[in-house]
Amino acid sequence: MGIVAEADLLKASPSEGTTLSIHEMKYLLSRITVAELMTKPVITVTENTPLEDAARIMVDHEIGGLPVMCGSNLVGIITETTLFRIFMELLGARKAGMRVTAEVPDTPGELARLAQAIYERGGNIVALGTFQGDLPGTGLFTFKVDGITREALEVAIHPFVDKIIDIRSTSGS
Repeated sequence: MGIVAEADLLKASPSEGTTLSIHEMKYLLSRITVAELMTKPVITVTENTPLEDAARIMVDHEIGGLPVMCGSNLVGIITETTLFRIFMELLGARKAGMRVTAEVPDTPGELARLAQAIYERGGNIVALGTFQGDLPGTGLFTFKVDGITREALEVAIHPFVDKIIDIRSTSGS
């Protein structure tokens, strides 16, 4: 029927500048129903919706959560926190290593060549994210590597990147 989010509750709350007494506020708040607060219609996804589609829907509609449906049954909810947790895992935030963000040519096989060069110097890619580059024909790779020194990593990737945007050691945990 509808959904109540934090924003809906904040709209129903009196402002800090109200002239109402605490008793008047409590009385008015006690009379508000969920039906009055809820957002309708509810935007939902199915359990088979790709995660990136769910994230796009949340961004496009400026909403912080999506009920997940199986037919007419609610089976879960995807929230901003869910997406942050997945983003964190994709970038290997819990793993120690060297994190690199580099601008690379957007050409087939570039990632394979970069990974091979890192492997040949003893490095292991433990996390990887690819993003659209700022310039036409470029992409951004953000990856985390362990088993290699910063100096060896820079030497390994230099022939395959247009520019190293950032490289740093991370502790994970």
